[in-house]
Amino acid sequence: MGLSVWPAPEDSGVVGPTGATGPKGDTGATGAKGATGSTGPKGDTGPVGATGATGPAGPQGPKGDPGTVENAVPIKGTVTGANIYLKGDGTSAPLNVYGNNVDDKRIAVLKSGSIYSNADANTLYSVGVGDTGTDFAGGSYVLAMKNAATLPSASPSNGVVAYSQGGVFKIKQADGSTVVPADALPKDGGTVTGPVDLRPTSGNGFTAYGSTAPSTYFRVTADGHPYSNSERATFYNIGVGDTSTPFGGGVRVLGMQNASTVPTTNPPNGVVAYAQGGVMKVRQSDGQVITVGSQPDPPSGWEPEDLGLKAWAGDPATCRSGFRDGTTGKGRMSAIVVHQTTTVSKIVWHFLGYAGGMKTGSWAGIYNTSGTLVRGTGDLGTSAYEPAEQHGVGGGCSTSNLTSSVTLAPGVYYVAWRFNYTASPANGPLLMAFESTDVSATLYGLNAVRRFGAFSTSAGSAPSSVSGWETDPIRFWVALA
Repeated sequence: MGLSVWPAPEDSGVVGPTGATGPKGDTGATGAKGATGSTGPKGDTGPVGATGATGPAGPQGPKGDPGTVENAVPIKGTVTGANIYLKGDGTSAPLNVYGNNVDDKRIAVLKSGSIYSNADANTLYSVGVGDTGTDFAGGSYVLAMKNAATLPSASPSNGVVAYSQGGVFKIKQADGSTVVPADALPKDGGTVTGPVDLRPTSGNGFTAYGSTAPSTYFRVTADGHPYSNSERATFYNIGVGDTSTPFGGGVRVLGMQNASTVPTTNPPNGVVAYAQGGVMKVRQSDGQVITVGSQPDPPSGWEPEDLGLKAWAGDPATCRSGFRDGTTGKGRMSAIVVHQTTTVSKIVWHFLGYAGGMKTGSWAGIYNTSGTLVRGTGDLGTSAYEPAEQHGVGGGCSTSNLTSSVTLAPGVYYVAWRFNYTASPANGPLLMAFESTDVSATLYGLNAVRRFGAFSTSAGSAPSSVSGWETDPIRFWVALA
């Protein structure tokens, strides 16, 4: 077989079909860099890269020239035509205006938007509680309130809350009550149309004066007692008891319920009237209980008033005939009973004879049963207090003035005295006495009250107290006037 070459030499210029691709040859050496081509169009911006670390601060530059500030509030001066809006940081008050630079008195707008001032004398031309539509009714220097949008329901803990409701001014108090001033009785008078409860925390509940003079009034005391110091207190009817006190259909009468507790002690300055078992009774200062309507027991004999006296040691007609010497310098005592409040000014003895001669150091006094002085005389040796002389047959009553009159409450009193006179020859008074021929009783009853007695004393005037009673047979008569 012969070798054919395609193309044949003689076929030069004729293109034959492409042969199969041969194996890749080795990479040739890099050629020289070609010339730079023209710049193509700009591509899209890529994503921002991460922020790098902050570099060191540069030096501070020089102070610039003052700039021009427009619409700023000057430190001093007047701002006109400005609308200023301050927005706080939500933590502190956005505005504080101090009255001076000495203290902390200021007005502030708090972070809540509320106005606050701690000054002692805040003054506003007019004050409105509500909104810009609050009606001042043309007034000046007034406080105006719109009706409360929400009524206060809780009690204020430290003061009161004032508000308007339905055009009526009201005050909510700390005790939870609501006061309506329009419902109060005006100062110049008026009419109360509903029930009234007065409950003061202290003091008298109510005082009404009859005139502009404060001396005469009607009062409800702190204990709830009605009281009037008028000399003409008048009631249509008076009831003692409760609302069911019977008046028996009467008008201008005194009605009493039966006493729930019958009085057992003696009133010291008056009487106590009460009802018991439908019967009116009166307990007197002397302890006697009188049943009204029954015939009282008449006095069994003469009374001191029948002879111009106030009280005495006993009926002088029961005294013995003759007289007894009182013994100079010896203290003597006779008891008397006062049955009703009585004012006395004199001590009275009956002298069967007395020619004068009382010396300084003589005295007399009224004492209570504890021996305490109630009132005394002055020195019986002086003309102002010496009892009168008695020269007639049978003698008579001689008196000595007390230093001042005294009002005695019902009870027992001791009249004590000391006569100081020349013993020999005796020139003292001869006193009337009850029967005294033998030893007399020390006590006459179950208590410690003495009717008569003697005591040793060197006092030159009525002492503040007497004691040391001795039993003595002589029972002298004495009285008060």
